[in-house]
Amino acid sequence: MSGTFGFSTLRPSLVATTTGIAFTLALVVAASAQGKLVTKTMRWGPIRAGNYEVVSDTVRTPAPRLAGSIVQMHARMVDSAGRPMSPQRLMLHHVVFLNLGARTGDRHDGSCPELPRERFYGNGEEDETLQLPPGYGYPVGARDRWRMSWMVMNHRNRQEKGWIEYTVTVDDDPTLSPVKPFWLDVAGCGKGSIFNVPGGEGPGAVQDQSIPWIPPRDGRIVAMGSHLHGGALAMRVTEPDCGDRTLAESRPTYGMPDNIYYRIRPILHEPGPISTSWFESQSGVPIHRGERLTVHGEYEAEHPHARVMAIAHAYVAFGGAPVPEGCAPLPDDITAITTSTPGRTEPPFAPIPLTGLDSHGKAITIDRPPGKAKTVDGDVTVLVRDWAFSPPNLSVPAGATVTWRFDDKVRHGVTLASGPRGFASLNLRNGATYSQRLDVPGTYRLLCPLHPVTMTEAIDVRPAPG
Repeated sequence: MSGTFGFSTLRPSLVATTTGIAFTLALVVAASAQGKLVTKTMRWGPIRAGNYEVVSDTVRTPAPRLAGSIVQMHARMVDSAGRPMSPQRLMLHHVVFLNLGARTGDRHDGSCPELPRERFYGNGEEDETLQLPPGYGYPVGARDRWRMSWMVMNHRNRQEKGWIEYTVTVDDDPTLSPVKPFWLDVAGCGKGSIFNVPGGEGPGAVQDQSIPWIPPRDGRIVAMGSHLHGGALAMRVTEPDCGDRTLAESRPTYGMPDNIYYRIRPILHEPGPISTSWFESQSGVPIHRGERLTVHGEYEAEHPHARVMAIAHAYVAFGGAPVPEGCAPLPDDITAITTSTPGRTEPPFAPIPLTGLDSHGKAITIDRPPGKAKTVDGDVTVLVRDWAFSPPNLSVPAGATVTWRFDDKVRHGVTLASGPRGFASLNLRNGATYSQRLDVPGTYRLLCPLHPVTMTEAIDVRPAPG
């Protein structure tokens, strides 16, 4: 990058919603190879989360309002002064940015074309930056409309507030090769993006959650990053017609035992990676129109991991030089950009203890919710109403099916914190139900993923008679 930088602070304005205001903070202008680079920093908030609460929403947020191509972007959680927030206060579990285009139908997800918006960048605990190789950019228009979907966790016993700040660099160089972002979600299109790893397999076992990906045109993968949860081993794109070779992959790095992710209390979810590697190739990895590729989300399967994700953003360049046919050698400029923070490549097992509140409203570790267990001899329905599981303690025989009926107008879910096998529901309300057959004896400690301290449950599964 070369040229003279200019800096301006802009008036807070632009987009107001019922829960927050988004505004542009600053811009920096510089010269690029064939044009002009403009870097804008924008902020949305405040996001308010009650004590020990998990909050999420999808909101309107300002686009850069520039014509050109995004070459870099990063999002983070900050306080009112713009300082990065410790995850001990508010943790940005994830944020996804969606481009709706200037008009409905202008944009769509590459792998879910029926969805009239384009998910082009995401970030979360892995602290990922969208950075495209030199010569490439993600095209944006001055009239594009953006939304963002986020989830934030409050680890303190008082209300916290913070802002999502995002910095976008747009280059108006007309010679940049455009890329199309493909949202590759192994849970499939429109299924909530979550799946479960039941666990219970032998040491070294792997659960490979996979979906097909059929490119609509010849092109080249030039970058890819991923969002993974605790227990993940890798996210990969493979080519079955060429010996199932790996075309692109993103691998997690987990924090050392003294990392803050393992010291945060209370534990509201299984700690995830501190980084996922960013795949990059300026030459690009060739893919072919109509070819059946496979997207893999790989998790260790010895232990249960409930409500996990495996999502990649693959950035594909179309056009330019013809893509070689067949199984041409992969380019030799593939790089994997990852964190410099010390970490581990193997996922540590970190079961979630149940948490309750003491008489002062502070979080304490509990074995199970208070109260005597209700014993039943077969299938049973648990009512989820008035922000509670009823009954909170239950004993059922192995093989019984438990059905949760979510009667509140507010969304709740049920997720395994610790126990023999992992499972989780979507977040549901207004009478929706979720059922799970419990075949393996043991104690299943459960929580609501949105209200993990105030809504807990324990189910003892008795061995089958005889």
